[in-house]
Amino acid sequence: MLRVSFSVSKSVLFALMISPARSADWYPAPPSPKMIDDWIVSVDTSTTGSSSKSYFMEAGATAAIPGSLSTSGARLRVEGLAGTYEYLSANKMQIRGQQVEGAALGGYEWVGPRSKFAVYLGGMALNTALSRPDPHNSANGVSLGLKGAIDYYARPSELTMVSAFGAFATNDSQFFTRLRVGYMLPGGFYIGPESAFMGNNTYALWQVGAFLTGVQFGAVQGGLSIGYQQDRDQKSGIYGAADLRVLF
Repeated sequence: MLRVSFSVSKSVLFALMISPARSADWYPAPPSPKMIDDWIVSVDTSTTGSSSKSYFMEAGATAAIPGSLSTSGARLRVEGLAGTYEYLSANKMQIRGQQVEGAALGGYEWVGPRSKFAVYLGGMALNTALSRPDPHNSANGVSLGLKGAIDYYARPSELTMVSAFGAFATNDSQFFTRLRVGYMLPGGFYIGPESAFMGNNTYALWQVGAFLTGVQFGAVQGGLSIGYQQDRDQKSGIYGAADLRVLF
């Protein structure tokens, strides 16, 4: 049965956290002859996991309508996510959840000589199935909601980059923010620290780690990240992610 809900569980929020494009969160490499072509579509994929036994995969596509991704203009983004996670219920029962999510977002991106800034807003559908009943998990079943996101990327100098991302969903007022600052290595790779903070009405989690991005083969780009995380329940662990982006 379909229900319209405005709340999600802690585990669903963690899924929001580890999925980069569950947002428009991609990591452009430095400009190159390939990057100035009139690409009109980017396809982003991400595989994420943590020591808390959460594993997710996501794919998303962003299109320039009309024009190209190298110029300012309207954007359309569709994305999907699937994964599994484990958590302890309020009565200390181990529960495994399976999650499938889809979203369609529209927005606008401003492109400058050294920076990009995009704003997105759209709808989201989420289906969560639990291994056993949990009356405290209101995200069980199918729910609908609204989601918005902002994405900023800049190269203040020839050897530095800054990336900032934020997202908000009506589901239980969930939010996610992340900041990256990178330095260019020989070969055009960026390496640097990253930090993230996320939560909802009843939960919060923070991360600190390191990333490597700018690995590029023509129109294909990739990146890695790894770090430490801790939530409000004083549970700590390690997270990691691998991202891939293809331009058409």
